[in-house]
Amino acid sequence: PIIDGGAGAYTLADLVAINQLTATQVAQLEGGLQAIGVDPTGLTAAEVQGAFSLAAQTYTAKGVLLDKGIEVDAKQGGSGISPILSLYLTPSENLGIALRYEMITKLELENDTKVDDSGLFTDGAKTHADIPAMFAMGVSFKPMEKLRAELDLNYYFNTGVDWDGREDLVDNGYEVGVAVEYCLNDKMIASVGFSNGNGGATDEYQTDLSYSLKSNTFGLGVAYKVSDNMTINVGGLNTFYQDGERVATTYTEKYAKTTYGFAFGIDYKF
Repeated sequence: PIIDGGAGAYTLADLVAINQLTATQVAQLEGGLQAIGVDPTGLTAAEVQGAFSLAAQTYTAKGVLLDKGIEVDAKQGGSGISPILSLYLTPSENLGIALRYEMITKLELENDTKVDDSGLFTDGAKTHADIPAMFAMGVSFKPMEKLRAELDLNYYFNTGVDWDGREDLVDNGYEVGVAVEYCLNDKMIASVGFSNGNGGATDEYQTDLSYSLKSNTFGLGVAYKVSDNMTINVGGLNTFYQDGERVATTYTEKYAKTTYGFAFGIDYKF
């Protein structure tokens, strides 16, 4: 379903007024209706739903969807500028503090669409996708010669952006992490880290095309000094996401994922 079941009696304009849909989403739906030969003027959400369902049944009966599926060939492009201010402090030889503030990046994306059977990516349509302002802080402390600890914080000011109304469905987000590095011997260094992230998305924000889940990440790393000039680095991480969902009147969408990452690198000094 493209619209919450409880909003079936509303027109598309009504859904914009109560923040169930954005103006951009309505334009995309209207484009999809026109593509299947339906006049969108004055239709209720239920009628829109029915028109798409009927079209899907018709195409399936003809073997179109069964054989080909829905084809979409679309790109979104845009550019923005973000001023960045930073400061690095060293109160003592064993303590370093880094501060950074990235200002909001105003960003407008425009569709470059070649094929769109879905009706969701009208060619030339524009959407606002600002990158939120962010404050970041990092602290590095070395309590002894072989041990170093680090703390990292990123705070995202999501509520100050323009996401075509979807910014009303999020809170500010954050990422906080801690890591410890220990020198095992003259050649090998090992490290372990943990981070917790919360993008600030509410249940109402989530969709199958765009969702954000709370997460916990664990990481391990090893650096081996092959020679005075070369060091080999190997690392891995696993991110565990908290399941999310969005409940409508007649259905519930659930969101879940996990991420694994591996890295290999070589440091070489000439």
